[in-house]
Amino acid sequence: MIQRFFNRPPSAVITSDRSIVCAWACVGLQFLLLASGGCGANTDMQTDANSSCLHIVRVKGKLGLINDAGDEQLPPEFAYIEKVSDDKRSPEFLIQEKVDGAWFLYHDGMRMPFGGSDVVFVDSLRDGVFAIERKDGTEILDTKRKLNGELLEKSHVSLFGNYSEGLIRFRRDGRIGFLNRNGKLVIEPQFVHASVYLEGLAAVAKAGGEMGYIDRTGKVVIPAQFDIAYTFRQGRAVVCKGTKWWYIDRNGNRLFGRTFAVARGFYEGRAVVKPENSEWFGYIDTEGNEVIPARYVEAGRFSEGLAYVDLGLEHGFIDPSGAIAFTLPSDTVAVYAFDCGAAKVDLRNVDGNSNMMYVNHSGSPIWSSKMEEANW
Repeated sequence: MIQRFFNRPPSAVITSDRSIVCAWACVGLQFLLLASGGCGANTDMQTDANSSCLHIVRVKGKLGLINDAGDEQLPPEFAYIEKVSDDKRSPEFLIQEKVDGAWFLYHDGMRMPFGGSDVVFVDSLRDGVFAIERKDGTEILDTKRKLNGELLEKSHVSLFGNYSEGLIRFRRDGRIGFLNRNGKLVIEPQFVHASVYLEGLAAVAKAGGEMGYIDRTGKVVIPAQFDIAYTFRQGRAVVCKGTKWWYIDRNGNRLFGRTFAVARGFYEGRAVVKPENSEWFGYIDTEGNEVIPARYVEAGRFSEGLAYVDLGLEHGFIDPSGAIAFTLPSDTVAVYAFDCGAAKVDLRNVDGNSNMMYVNHSGSPIWSSKMEEANW
């Protein structure tokens, strides 16, 4: 369940046997760099304390919410919690009380019943759009426009991935297409692999083919030619063929005049790369210039001015100059990018399981499951 709300479907997909080498370069190493039919009536609305930045926590298998000071906002007693909005100061969460239990939306301290009594599962597609799996089919619900999409036959259609730039991926008879936020067909299902849309383009592949890019109408704008293709970020996309990685612009032109052993997307003007014939990761800027030398065992994306790095004997976060901002405990097993002032860190427990904690920009813990369990 934790994997479900922390990891959304990837923006890069593998299309052929030739991409196996590319795929091995993509595999996360030891550290995870992660980096009715409508809304229920408000008559049962409950109010909790005012929220600001909120973070999902786990204690003894149950989920709750804390604020950016580490104070409890919702006790860890729920089966499922997912952040469903990008508003950092007034976030919205989708919550299930218990397995097979009722669902509600949590926003600004308000609990709003959601979906009705015949809900099997709810998946947020982001931006107020939800896929509601009911006993007789799947419904797209647009809470912002208060419009219900058509009930889609569950045997023929499955929805997956975020709603992005007005379009939702769906699968029918083994092929992927795109719907609008009201559930209307926009691009016929014809692809075996497809990313979400970012910056107006999606990476796609047809059966037996390589990857290219289409626009929001389905028109091919960069012909299929890659084993792996990532979504565009900051006007640049990472692609791979064989053992070579490089960057392209929106016209498909190769950038920076060189290839890499590994390359990742741009965040806050920096991208993680492993130069060819190197064992280490470093960072380049949007012009392809090396800005932080390759010296890390592993490296994560920048978020809120900080990025996770593994130096081998120690690991922590660096600033955009490459200076160490703070180090992390030696028993760290997974690190997530900063979001709304805090980064989630998983620590190895003596029993082989993991404890969860959040740290602030100075590296100080604001909450840990180990401390919380001691209070239970």
